[in-house]
Amino acid sequence: MRREKRMTRREAASRRAVRTPVTASDQAASYRAAFKEKFGREPGPDDPVIFDPTAAEPRPYMPSDYALLGINPAKAYAIKKTGCFIVDGVNDHQFTAEQKQAFFDSFLEYNAKRSQ
Repeated sequence: MRREKRMTRREAASRRAVRTPVTASDQAASYRAAFKEKFGREPGPDDPVIFDPTAAEPRPYMPSDYALLGINPAKAYAIKKTGCFIVDGVNDHQFTAEQKQAFFDSFLEYNAKRSQ
């Protein structure tokens, strides 16, 4: 009878599944697929990035709803205002300095409005 060779810890570790981080493009693709499934069409330029899945027509979540989704409302405001979905260190290289500044300014604008 032949004995099975046991794997070393290093070999076992190399066979384990490796979790890859969710990127902004993965998240955008997920939102797009959910939109298409719900409304039967691709999202248009005026459709919300993050929509209310309980609504019959595309309706954006209100900033107060974003916390329920785990999304920072200031970031959601900046996304809506600038059309940029910037994630530091992930996709920020895809945007111009002006787009990044507009996104950051929108983020600050939202926080300033809330503190008044």
